[in-house]
Amino acid sequence: MTILTFPNDYTTRYQYDTGNPLTIQFVRSDLSPYDLTNVVKANMTKRILNMISNNATDGQGSWSTVNDLQGIAQYNWHANDVANIGLIKFQTTIPFPAGAITFKYIEVTFLSRI
Repeated sequence: MTILTFPNDYTTRYQYDTGNPLTIQFVRSDLSPYDLTNVVKANMTKRILNMISNNATDGQGSWSTVNDLQGIAQYNWHANDVANIGLIKFQTTIPFPAGAITFKYIEVTFLSRI
């Protein structure tokens, strides 16, 4: 299993906001994009670690692609994914035809809409 990093999406996110997907470009260490054309998006994993409770859960949202050739995908949040405020770490594994690659956690903060 190879572990690589990908750019963070610093968009402001709020508790219970499922209308603001997480957009990620999956890149190699030389910053060239991974081609997602032959990836079954439904098989991409989503692991969410809540940094307050230290509980890890599988995300219930879904992946879709914005640009397969450029490796750009977005995670569409499920209500349970965004039910808590605070810092989470988000990790995904992509099942490429040649083998799965796990991408490191990125940090996402959910704010309260007080």
